[in-house]
Amino acid sequence: MTTVEPKNGIVEHAIGQSGSLSLRVASWDLDLTAVDGDIVRVRALSGSLPPDLEVEPGPGSLTIRQPMRSGLGGLRFGRNHDVRLGIEVPAGATVDVQTASGDVGTTGLVSSQHMRSASGDLTLRGAAGVVGVETMSGDVTIELAAPARIALRSVSGDVAIRGGRADDVSITTTSGDIVLMSELGAGPHTIATISGDAELVSGNGVRVIARTVAGDLRTGLPHTTQGGPGRRGLVVGDGAIEVQFKSVSGDLRVVGRPGSMPAPVSAQHTPPEPPEPPTPPAPPSLADWDADAAAAARADDGHEALRLGILKSLERGEIALEEASARLADLDGPSDD
Repeated sequence: MTTVEPKNGIVEHAIGQSGSLSLRVASWDLDLTAVDGDIVRVRALSGSLPPDLEVEPGPGSLTIRQPMRSGLGGLRFGRNHDVRLGIEVPAGATVDVQTASGDVGTTGLVSSQHMRSASGDLTLRGAAGVVGVETMSGDVTIELAAPARIALRSVSGDVAIRGGRADDVSITTTSGDIVLMSELGAGPHTIATISGDAELVSGNGVRVIARTVAGDLRTGLPHTTQGGPGRRGLVVGDGAIEVQFKSVSGDLRVVGRPGSMPAPVSAQHTPPEPPEPPTPPAPPSLADWDADAAAAARADDGHEALRLGILKSLERGEIALEEASARLADLDGPSDD
């Protein structure tokens, strides 16, 4: 394998202005900064470069690895949580990072960056272009400086996206919470979650189309609503930007950006606030009802049993969220949308 030897504690390799950089590490922290030119430079931000650093150059590419080591129970990554690498990379390069527990920060990358992490936190500043992120428990912060396309998958890590403009967004989480504050382009935009909550900060009109089992849509802004349980719609302002929201129990809240207010909904389309419903009396027992009422009650019990069965199948992973939502919609009958 061809390698690049450090000179004065720095590894340098020309990849071109639109070359590719690949990093495969376990516990090392990484700080990547976009620069002009066509050269990648790697240095230690404290101390010296680790002696087991693997550097593999190629035409228009460079690969950096934290090597595997033999240990009890087979192969494992070498562990050194004190290593932090500073990496200069051409701004237009394609960057691909895989890390286990190391934290990763990028600044100014505007072409294409793909990040995969188990537990390390990911912070992308001044980002643009194509942004792809996959994480298990690490938190993700993305600050956009220009239009970007974002595809993000998280298990339990929280997600925050702010600044710039997201031309299209796809976010999927299991239990992590989501805050989306960037201006939204034409889309498509999709947010899907099992139990995590989402907050959408809107400075322009937005139309949310929701398929949810037990989640809720909320906003304090002027709005209209559509649909019913399972399938709902919420329109804020002129509703120019559409966002698809799918959840099991996660909620979505739409709030206004400070200093900005979506165009008001026409007064004739704004439904009046319903009065607070009275507390219903306790239902009588079946013994107090006539035969027809008792039969209707048993039918309702069967309906709820079917709903519970669908939810349990979803929880066990036997069916996907989309199939569960479709079954529940068929069970509940047509909605108003």
